[in-house]
Amino acid sequence: MAFESLNETFRNAPLALWGTAFAVINIVYFIVRGIYLLRYHPLSKYPGPKIAAVTDAWYAYHWLTGRYPWAIEAAFKKYGDVVRVAPNQVVFFTPEAQTDILMSGTKGRPTFRKTEFYPVFGKIAGIAAEKDPDKHRVVRKNLAPAFSPHALKEQDISLHRVTDRFVEKLEGLGGAEKGINMSEWFDWVACDLAGAFTYGHDFENVKEAKFSPFLDTFNRVDLWGTLDQTMKRFPLLYPLVFFALPPSLAKTIPWLLKENKRIVVDRIERRDRLEHPDYFSALVRNNKPVPSEEFLLAQANHLIIGGLDPVTNLFTSVLFFLLQYPDKLEKLQQEVRGTFASYDDIQYDALTHLPWLWAVMDESLRMHTNGAFGQPRYSPGATIDGHYIPKGCCVETSSFATSRSERYWAKPRVYAPERWLPSTHPDYDPIFDKDSRAAFKPFSMGPRGCPGQHMGYRQTSVLFAKMVWKLDWEFVNRGQVDWDRDTRLYAIWKRPPVMVKFKTAQHAIVE
Repeated sequence: MAFESLNETFRNAPLALWGTAFAVINIVYFIVRGIYLLRYHPLSKYPGPKIAAVTDAWYAYHWLTGRYPWAIEAAFKKYGDVVRVAPNQVVFFTPEAQTDILMSGTKGRPTFRKTEFYPVFGKIAGIAAEKDPDKHRVVRKNLAPAFSPHALKEQDISLHRVTDRFVEKLEGLGGAEKGINMSEWFDWVACDLAGAFTYGHDFENVKEAKFSPFLDTFNRVDLWGTLDQTMKRFPLLYPLVFFALPPSLAKTIPWLLKENKRIVVDRIERRDRLEHPDYFSALVRNNKPVPSEEFLLAQANHLIIGGLDPVTNLFTSVLFFLLQYPDKLEKLQQEVRGTFASYDDIQYDALTHLPWLWAVMDESLRMHTNGAFGQPRYSPGATIDGHYIPKGCCVETSSFATSRSERYWAKPRVYAPERWLPSTHPDYDPIFDKDSRAAFKPFSMGPRGCPGQHMGYRQTSVLFAKMVWKLDWEFVNRGQVDWDRDTRLYAIWKRPPVMVKFKTAQHAIVE
């Protein structure tokens, strides 16, 4: 009877009373949860912004503003080498921590699994997003032959064809009064190269001197991708993301997947009539069963992104910093033009012996590293640089911060390619003797390190050697662009416009 009476009381309670009770329960819950997170959570001993300890809002805010890497860098300077950036997440600063996390699964080290940060489209994750170490290992092993030195050399046909088309276009359009927006042009050439290397497809961005539909759509995934990965941390709000997006943006991912599928199907159909092997040659082999279309599409999505965005970043940063430091550009010009008698003599094997060219690439990667965020992982319950992190806590590193830190580099904010030169080189400066090369991991490391890093160097060295040999450069918007101030990171990098005028170098005219 007492229970029935109590039940009757609740049924007859006014709506306002129910609302008050609900509010009180929620307030109590958040107070108790806040106390737990601040004082009793396993990560509560680590310093960081107080708001980051009790909510993911700090983390989401800095991602949505495009300034997450800079926020992490500032947090290290304020709080130390281990910073709590979310209720269940800490970021580590040192190269030792990077080794402990990124070399997981090797030499008896426990495995740190990837988190839900990486987008998955469909039932199969694709090589970059695959969380299962065993599945990832199989795919990486299957793809390994496509990234061997011999396989990369076979792709030189496309590398030189696309590069030559690119340089020819720059030479023809280089006298434009306002200059050429090289941030766009590097997008175009990187996309054309990625298409050729991945599955023998020509997106024709450079040929048409404009964004192909594929690249134009890809460049609009930044907002969608950032909203998707940050709002996953707010499950009740996550469904609202799809209502907040403009209809055209909501269609971005489905269209890209459909277009990529069309190209993959075409690649399968012509597998026995290729001009040269590509990355897909390691997956789709003649006289052998073809993997499922879903599997191939998942790998294609990541191979294209991996061949496009990091390479565009390297192209643009090399150009910007050389223009910003003309004395370094002059050194590179002297080296390249003094080595090759003609434009057609430029081949990759000879480029491997040019110290200034390689120093320029490495210094550009240090100043603007591709590894701008720390590839978050779940701790299996392991020690990271002397700190035991319980199982299930999220950890990440920051190559962005370590590659720009005065702790590891002399003159860290100065573009100084000479730091990478051999100590016997006449341009080497002993001030860089104590630089820590262990703090330089632009392509990550370990089992999840970028398999395409050698191709990245290959295409960058060929493209810039040909640009430097054939053309003189003029920085049109010098002083108007600040790389640190104007660059943003969402799902992909957003780089400022770099306006450049080109003219044919005098020795190239004589040729």
